[in-house]
Amino acid sequence: MVIAVAALALTAPFFRVHKNSMPLTHDLVQHLAVMQDFDTVIRSGVLYPRWLPAMNQGYGNPWMNYYPPGFYYVTSLFHMVFKNWLDVLFGVSLCGFAVSGLTFYRLARLYYGKLPSLLAALFYMAVPYHTLELYWRGAMPEFMGFVLTPLILYFAVQLGTGGKALHYAGLGLCFGLFLLTHIPTAFLLTYLLAFYGLVWALRASDWKIAFRIGLGMVLGFLFSAIYLLPAALETKDIQEHFSTIFPYHTSYLTLLPTDSFGSLINGSFELLAVTLLVIGVTLWALSQARQAASGGELPDESARPGRVQTRLWMLMAIISAFMCTSLSIHISKLLPRIQVATFAWRWLLIVCLFTALMVAATLDALHRTVTLSKAKRWSYRIALGAVLLFNFWFTLHDIMKTSFSHEIHQQPANYLDAGFTPKGSRNPQELPQTEAVVLQPKSGESEIVRWEPTRREVLVQVSTPVTVRLKTYNFLGWSARLDGQPVTLASDPDGVQFVAVPAGEHRLEVSFGNTAARTLGASITGFAALLIVGLWVRGQRARWQGRRASPAEQVAPTLEPQEQAEAVTQPMMAATSTKRVEIAAKPASAWPRKPVLWIAVAILAGLAVIILSWRLFKTSEPAPQVSNRATTAALGVGAEATLQAGNQSSIYVAVDDNALQELMNALPTGDQSKLENLVQQGRLMRVPKGTKVRLVKLDFSKIQVQIVGGAYSERNGWVPESWIQP
Repeated sequence: MVIAVAALALTAPFFRVHKNSMPLTHDLVQHLAVMQDFDTVIRSGVLYPRWLPAMNQGYGNPWMNYYPPGFYYVTSLFHMVFKNWLDVLFGVSLCGFAVSGLTFYRLARLYYGKLPSLLAALFYMAVPYHTLELYWRGAMPEFMGFVLTPLILYFAVQLGTGGKALHYAGLGLCFGLFLLTHIPTAFLLTYLLAFYGLVWALRASDWKIAFRIGLGMVLGFLFSAIYLLPAALETKDIQEHFSTIFPYHTSYLTLLPTDSFGSLINGSFELLAVTLLVIGVTLWALSQARQAASGGELPDESARPGRVQTRLWMLMAIISAFMCTSLSIHISKLLPRIQVATFAWRWLLIVCLFTALMVAATLDALHRTVTLSKAKRWSYRIALGAVLLFNFWFTLHDIMKTSFSHEIHQQPANYLDAGFTPKGSRNPQELPQTEAVVLQPKSGESEIVRWEPTRREVLVQVSTPVTVRLKTYNFLGWSARLDGQPVTLASDPDGVQFVAVPAGEHRLEVSFGNTAARTLGASITGFAALLIVGLWVRGQRARWQGRRASPAEQVAPTLEPQEQAEAVTQPMMAATSTKRVEIAAKPASAWPRKPVLWIAVAILAGLAVIILSWRLFKTSEPAPQVSNRATTAALGVGAEATLQAGNQSSIYVAVDDNALQELMNALPTGDQSKLENLVQQGRLMRVPKGTKVRLVKLDFSKIQVQIVGGAYSERNGWVPESWIQP
C-alpha cells in the first residue's frame, strides 16, 4: 500500500498539473507516435511489427526493426483497457513506479529487513534520475528499465549462490526482456553484470558462479534474438544518425553543458555520489565497531553471505558511478561497441539501483547493531536521513516542479523521423506529398483495393507501360507481385517504391515480410522461450517436492551469532525485524542432472555468437568521432573543408554552443518548425550541402568554422565534428 501511494504521488502531478495534459519532454513526442503506429500494426494482425506505416507522412519507417519493441507491447496491452493514449501513459507510468518499488523490495529482502528494504524501495522510486526519466526526458523504455534491473540482479544472485532451474529461467527471461525494452542501458548492464559475476567468482574461488550467471545471460540473449539478430545484420541497410549526433565520448557528466537539463543530470549524479560517500563512512564505522567488539578478529563472511553481497554491491555502485565521468574514457574506449549506449550518463540507472541497495544495507546495519553507542548510532542515522531528504527535495523541487513550467505537450499530426530511413533515401522532410499511388506517365487509372500497414493491393488499367509509384519507403522485406507473379520492386531517387507495369489491366500486390535474419531470430527466440518455460516447470516441480519433504530433510535457517545476541538483548528490536534466511551455500543440485538441454543451448548460443561476430567484425562499428578527429586534426586550424551531413540538402550551422545543443536536440525528432524558429531567431544559419568552411577552433566532438562564400560568408559558427569533410 505504501509503495502504491508513493507511485501515485510521483506520477499524478506529471499528468494532472496542466489539466489532463503533459509538460513537454525530450522524447515523448517520438514514443507517442511510435506507440500509436505500433498498435495499429498489431491490430492488423502482425504479431511483431517491424514497419511503422503512418510515420513520415505515410512513407513509413522500419523503426521497429532497430528499436526494441518491449515497451510498445506494454502500451498496446494498456490500450485494450484505456482508449485514450494519455490515460495509457498514465497507467504505464503509475505501474512503472509501483512495480519498480516492488521488484526492488523483493531484491533487498534477500539480505535485509522489512523496514530497511521498504525505505530503500521508496528511495529507489523517488531518486532524482528515476523521476527525471519521466518529467524531463519522457524516455519511457529506459524508465521501464527501473522495473527489470532489480529482477535481473535478484536472479543473478540466486544463480551465483545456487543454480536452480527456476533461477536460470528467471534471469534468462528478465535479462531478455530488458534487451527487448531498452538496448542502450541493457548493453551497459551486460558489461557490469559480467564483471560482477567474475569478481564474485574470484572472491569465492569458485568459477561456477561466473559460469552460471553467464549461462543465464546467454539465455537472455537467445530470448531477445528476434530483435537483436535482424538489428545487427541489417544495420547496413539504413542510415543512422544518432551515433553521429550523440557520440558516447562527449556525453560524460563532466562534459555536459550547464543548461537546465545538464544541471539536473549533474545534480542527480552529485547527490548519488554524496549518498554513497555517507554510506561508505557509516558502513566502515560499523565494521570497525564490530571488529573491536570481537577482539580485533575479522568476522567470518561465510557465515553471513549478505555481508559479501553488500561489499560487492558497493563496488558495483562505485564502478558504475565512475563510468559516468570522463575519467573513464580510456576504459570506455576498450569496451566493444560502446556507442550503442549513446549517452555515458545512462550508467546512472545502474548507479541508482546499487545506491538504493546500499541504503537498505546501511539502514539494516544501523537497525541491528549493538556495538555502537546510542549517540553515534543516531548521528549516523541523522547523516543518512539528511542525504536521503536532500535527494527527495531535489526530486520534488528541481525536477518535478521545474518541469511544470515547460510548454504543454502537443503531439504533431505527422511525426517525421529520419533516424532509421533506408540507405540512400531522401530525408522525410524533403519528400514530396503525393497520392498513395501515382502513375508515371499518367496513361490510365489505378484503384486501391487494400492499403494495410504491411500489405497493399492496387488495380491498374493503363494503355501504355508505366511505373507505379507507391508512397512508401523501399526497404529490405518489401516484395511485389504482378498478377500473382514476382516482379522487381525498385527504388526511385527518393528511395520510394516503384514497379514497372506493362500496358493492360493488372493486379499489383506489395507486402512486407521476413528476411532470413528475422526468421532465424524468431526461431532462436521461440526455442529460448520453450527452454525458459521448461526450466520454470522443472523449478516449480522441484519447489513442490521440497515443500512435501520431511522437516528433517529441509535445511534449517541459521542466524548469525550477533543476531542471536540481539534477540536476547534487544527484544523490542528483534520483534520488529524479520529473521533473514540465508541462501544455502551449497544447493541440492548445483548442476543439472541431464546436460542435454545445456548442450543444445551451448550449440545454439555458439551459432548466434558466430553470426553476430561475423557481422560485427566484417563491418566495424562506425565511430565518426574517432575517424573525424584524426581527419580534422590532420587538416588543422585554418584549413578549408566542406560541410556534409548524410543526405541532407541543407546544413545548419549554430552560432554558439547553446544553439548547437538545441540543434542536436531537434534533429532526431525531425521537428522542422523548431529548426525554422531557430533560423528566424538568428541562432542557426542554413547553408547548402557542400558549403566551404575554414576551421577556426578544434574542440572535442565539435568544430568552430568560418563560412566561405554564400549568404553567410565570413560568419563563424559551430557544427558537429562528423559533418566536416576534407
